[in-house]
Amino acid sequence: MKKIAEFFRNSCIRTHWISYLAGFILVIGIKYFYSQAGCRQLQWILAPTAWWVRTLSGIPFEYDPDAGYINYDYRFIIASSCSGVRFMILSTAALLFSFVHRMRTSWQGAAWTAFSLAFSYAATVFINGIRITASIYIPGYARQYGLYDGWLTPGRLHTAIGIAIYFSSLFALYRMADHASGRIAPTADQSSPDSPMDTDLQKRSGAWLRDLIFRCVPPVFWYYLAVLIIPILNRAYEHDTETFVEYAMLLTVICTAILCLLCIPSVLWKIRHKRRP
Repeated sequence: MKKIAEFFRNSCIRTHWISYLAGFILVIGIKYFYSQAGCRQLQWILAPTAWWVRTLSGIPFEYDPDAGYINYDYRFIIASSCSGVRFMILSTAALLFSFVHRMRTSWQGAAWTAFSLAFSYAATVFINGIRITASIYIPGYARQYGLYDGWLTPGRLHTAIGIAIYFSSLFALYRMADHASGRIAPTADQSSPDSPMDTDLQKRSGAWLRDLIFRCVPPVFWYYLAVLIIPILNRAYEHDTETFVEYAMLLTVICTAILCLLCIPSVLWKIRHKRRP
């Protein structure tokens, strides 16, 4: 018991427990609000998203209070399910709980909590607008080139586009937050796996691989927790097990491919330095 008490006295929990608690309440509160909200209640995120899609694509949308933002020519609706709130919750949790421990004071922790929410909101509108625009145009090209003749269907393509964009975007947000938190508290958490390692040490001990793994694991963990693990714990698969299994397989294939692409620069760097005398 003494060791446990000493751990809590010396750990970041003592300094940032308010930020952790506020973050937990914030995430749960937004999730509950989203589960009960319709298009009218989600105007704060649907309106800027529709504006951003219109800016990117030039496609106008009409607002329907009951359905969302509609374009009849493309037969496309930006409804509450397309608002991106789930990704905002995911990114807020990932940025807040992954980096708040680096802050030196409770005030910095509170500021980081607010930053995580605001940055996640802005990033969600930006990323979701790109995803929706891609979901409008890419299926048209797929249909034009006859790609729907086999396994690929419009529904599967729509799902694949969302997975690819959201998963890769979470990595980008995580790296930006890593850099930002390091600038705010440059001497904090120096022993963390996320801390920059000496290049010579990486060459001698192969720590580059460990550093690469630790940089990839957190965003992968948060993404899988939100889109796969929690739904499994909630028994969401019981509604349609076959569809859920297919989604899990598609998710794993796409995420693995993206991870391989993200790891290529580090692997090439290692090969290049290994060949040096």
